[in-house]
Amino acid sequence: MRKMRFLGVSLLFIVTFYVSFPLYSHSSYDDSQKSQMVKIFMDTASRVIMKQGLPGSKPKHSLAHELKLIFGDLRHSVLLSYLKDTTDVQCVEDIMYVFQNLYSTTDDWAFKMLDSYGKPESGLLRGQLKWLGDYNECLDSYASYDETYQQGGFRGQYCSITVSVPFANKVLPVRLGICLPDSCHSSAFKLEEMIKIDRAMVSPSLRNVDLTCQPISREFTYKAYIVMFLIYFIVLLTVIGSSITAMDYFVKPPIKSHGSDSDIEKVPMKGEYQKLPLKDEDKEYTAVKIGYKGPETQTVLERTKSFFNCFCIFTNCNNLLDSKSSENHLRCLHGIRFLTLCWLLFCNTHTLGMDVIKNVSDVLAMLGNRSSQIVLNGIFCFDSFFLLSGFLVGNMFFNSSKTKDTIRWSLVYFQRYIRITPVYIVVLMFYATMYSHLGSGPHWVNFDTDPACSKNWWWNVLYINNFQQTSEQCVEWSWYLASDFQFFLISPILLVSLMRKPKVGYIVLAAFLSVAIISNFVVTHYLSLTAGFEKINSFDEWQEYFSRLYSTLDYIHKRPYTAISPYLVGIMLAYYLYVRKAKGCGKNGFVTLALGWILSAVVSSLSVFGLYHHKLSVVESCFYHAFSHTAFAASLAWVVYVCVTGQGGFVNCFLSWKFFIPLSRLTFCAYLVHPIIITAFYESQKSLIQFSNVTWMVFFLGFLIISYTVALLTSLLLEAPVIRFEKYFRSIYRKSQQY
Repeated sequence: MRKMRFLGVSLLFIVTFYVSFPLYSHSSYDDSQKSQMVKIFMDTASRVIMKQGLPGSKPKHSLAHELKLIFGDLRHSVLLSYLKDTTDVQCVEDIMYVFQNLYSTTDDWAFKMLDSYGKPESGLLRGQLKWLGDYNECLDSYASYDETYQQGGFRGQYCSITVSVPFANKVLPVRLGICLPDSCHSSAFKLEEMIKIDRAMVSPSLRNVDLTCQPISREFTYKAYIVMFLIYFIVLLTVIGSSITAMDYFVKPPIKSHGSDSDIEKVPMKGEYQKLPLKDEDKEYTAVKIGYKGPETQTVLERTKSFFNCFCIFTNCNNLLDSKSSENHLRCLHGIRFLTLCWLLFCNTHTLGMDVIKNVSDVLAMLGNRSSQIVLNGIFCFDSFFLLSGFLVGNMFFNSSKTKDTIRWSLVYFQRYIRITPVYIVVLMFYATMYSHLGSGPHWVNFDTDPACSKNWWWNVLYINNFQQTSEQCVEWSWYLASDFQFFLISPILLVSLMRKPKVGYIVLAAFLSVAIISNFVVTHYLSLTAGFEKINSFDEWQEYFSRLYSTLDYIHKRPYTAISPYLVGIMLAYYLYVRKAKGCGKNGFVTLALGWILSAVVSSLSVFGLYHHKLSVVESCFYHAFSHTAFAASLAWVVYVCVTGQGGFVNCFLSWKFFIPLSRLTFCAYLVHPIIITAFYESQKSLIQFSNVTWMVFFLGFLIISYTVALLTSLLLEAPVIRFEKYFRSIYRKSQQY
């Protein structure tokens, strides 16, 4: 423990050493000069440690005394020799100005900058290795300009140093917050020299040093202005559309009984055309007063009005909140979809916040519980989404086949792309250009435009971004949309073959399913992937877990050929229900239902909780990846089956609750925006968070409410207008085809 205290205090003085010298290599400096500088810092650090243990000592006086010794010695000729050839002159001058004003009697800004430095805290043995300091105190520090000496005029800029420190046969990343003048930047300090000083002052086996600085303010790029203009334009269309509807509803031309009824004009009101009697003297200019000049103009105005009505927030909100489902037997799907998103959001509440946790050891202890498998194996929630997607596509196709409707797949593809892409692209653009302006803090992102989005955005537009590595993806959680869209593209092969020649359809389904199972087996074995997430009891295993997580996500869960099996299960379920209904089959017996529920519960539990405290071999991991997701989808398919056929009992009653219907309709938008909300909250934290189950549950509920609130706005402004807009143009196209 004393070693760690010494290490912490030594790091504090190392930081002072760093910010005092833009460390460039100079062969002209002899070893005696460097050794003298090292000795100054080491002796001072030792004195501070000893004085902390003296009874009756005055910390403030002791600290001030030691600081005076430190910064007095910094005027040594060694400092000048290090600084004489640097190109970053302004940074050096500002740093020296900070030293000179540490004991100013008129202003304490320099001492505030030093006081904002991160310092070793209690809880080292519990994983507290991030000493962030006071972010706001650093930014509030301002050195007023001294006209006499022409110095000052700068603000504090928050930076952080990350050092890989060996301790007890491990390499621990220690992060320390520091405050530099805003004239300095990361490239002003040569990290190779920092590593040399690290090794001389603390340990010869230090690995890496990384210095990053947070900009005080960020300028909006032209891309950000384009996104803002687009958002303002959408809001303007919404205001116009809503205003027109409101005027139709509340503003009515006066109806007078003494007028003639011979001429009738039709004016749309409350969504319908109402007949208005007109006075004889109004016949010549009634069209002008009401806003119509003739049949052709009336048609143009009606179409313009119909266009703006697509953006009416009142109509869109009414459609969204309408709990009347056209197909009552499918209401259970709304509950499953909403609860699946809750599961995903619960997992992301835990995983996305790991970087801001103070008590890491408590997290590791929590992960040792069986219940934590719900979080660690949260990837199964995507199997639920794929199952529902495959089932709905199959159900739509087979129902249309019963009515002998001809499906134009090119039009279906176009409709699918148009309905989901605009919302998706706007969220992508917002994240890429505007996210960095949402907050600030020690953890905040250090880019103006996401570099992955600037380079790889077209992968998202084409829905092929699930073939990228996680580090290369723009909006990395959008891989699910790409996989789902790809499954939708190949679904006609399965659906048409099942409908026309069932035996051929069975063979095609079996072939696709076999490819998925074999692909999982081969990829897992070839890359030596473990089943992962099975046991985490130490910091090293936690790091290994994240390494396995990204590898498994990239090569197993994100690739369509390995993740398609739940989608196939959904299509098979839709076809089975179609055949069952065509044959007029009745309800299943009690024994069948009981066995079905038992098998469903056992299989799903084994899939999610089966790895608890089990470390599988590579071969065992191959079998797990090959069959676990298919098995989980099959267990969930049973729940859908009994609910759709009216045999679900209280489970069906709960999942079919009308409250879930509007929430289910918001799932797409909630999926897109919730990672942005969660990440923005965690990255804006100015200090670390003390982990506890209660804290995480409160965060989860808050994220759930905020995510659905933002999803509601996104749906009303983007998703719903696009859907109605597509229907509007489709109706115009159909009318044009009739003439």
